[in-house]
Amino acid sequence: MTASTFPTAPGPRRSGRTITVTVRGTVSSARLEVRLLHAIELPVGRIRVDLSGVDVIDAAGIEVLRHALTAAETRGVVLMIDPPSPQVQRLLDASGFDLAR
Repeated sequence: MTASTFPTAPGPRRSGRTITVTVRGTVSSARLEVRLLHAIELPVGRIRVDLSGVDVIDAAGIEVLRHALTAAETRGVVLMIDPPSPQVQRLLDASGFDLAR
């Protein structure tokens, strides 16, 4: 499940009913969407998204996060976004994205 747009990102890690999806580098919205929607389809109760190693996320990537939150809620899955890097946090803040949703 890794790709050149996620050079050091391992596949999802499972711990009980929690899966952690780690994203690194510059976000490709298409790859991010595939990874998150795949994780949401698995029999889990919680998904943690680790964006701490992300350098840049664009508007399309932020929209993927919004869509994934909605899709997870629909399936009764808690999707948590771990604190991102400071530069990504600024982009999320500027877009009005609420991590505390």
